[in-house]
Amino acid sequence: MLIYVGILGVYGALTVQPVNITAYVGDNVTISCSTSSWQAVDWRRKLLSADRFERFCFRGHIITLYKEKFSIVNLQNGVYNVTVKNAQRSDSGEYRCIEGRHEDPDYATAVLIVNGNFSCML
Repeated sequence: MLIYVGILGVYGALTVQPVNITAYVGDNVTISCSTSSWQAVDWRRKLLSADRFERFCFRGHIITLYKEKFSIVNLQNGVYNVTVKNAQRSDSGEYRCIEGRHEDPDYATAVLIVNGNFSCML
């Protein structure tokens, strides 16, 4: 006889979900995401020119290839806010915060739109 034991509440939930943001070229843009889980989140993005999401943060740590573009700030108590450094129009797209590594992870998606610089003429 096989007995399966399930543990409820092992996976948390996103307590702060990312929201859509409009920024300008050159801005540092922080996208918020927090979880009540003991597990670190993954971040993925899907650029406007892409057909799929690419992972740039794995278990709360920026993947080496992306360290010049992204940083994780406030890495404490389930807070995994990511900053897009020196945003460019090419950074526009969907950003997804994913909590949990199980079959049905909790995630939220925000859209980042980066507009060109505008200068005032005097």
